[in-house]
Amino acid sequence: LLQSGAANAVAPSAMFYRAVVAELQAAGLHLLLAYVPPTAAGDGSLPQVISQWMTDGFLIDSLVGLGPDVERQLDESGRPGVWINHRRELNAVFPDDHAAAEALTETLLARGLSPIAYVDYSYGLEREPGHYSEGERRAGYVAALIRHGLQPRLIGAQATLPRDQRHAFTRAWLAAPD
Repeated sequence: LLQSGAANAVAPSAMFYRAVVAELQAAGLHLLLAYVPPTAAGDGSLPQVISQWMTDGFLIDSLVGLGPDVERQLDESGRPGVWINHRRELNAVFPDDHAAAEALTETLLARGLSPIAYVDYSYGLEREPGHYSEGERRAGYVAALIRHGLQPRLIGAQATLPRDQRHAFTRAWLAAPD
């Protein structure tokens, strides 16, 4: 399993890994975990994982992208790979974040909860989404509100908001008159 680092990345749940390991063990197989930095294509760590660790295939979990050189090396390795939570045309599993955000917003509206705000403290609203899911979630929320004739309210800092500042930031926007 390969994962590139990100400042605010949240790894898949332990339940996910337990389920994968249980299925592999039942089939007489095992799982090898490796951290591969985004610089792996040039620093030699990726070929080591591919050849010296005797891998038969890959589950690739990358929130920030491994970079085109690393992706090309994995694709050309001749070993099967499944990309987790990474939008690719083939060999990928990822949730429909747009539909999920839309359904959640619809559920809140059906329960009479309004106004509903979209809050993002992780990366800030002033930049392009780093992971496809950020934009998809925001778009699903916006789509549901617009369908109901409501104005979306996007709340977030201009950049990543450090965890120790989120409480005060939240208090301030909750206390605002609108």
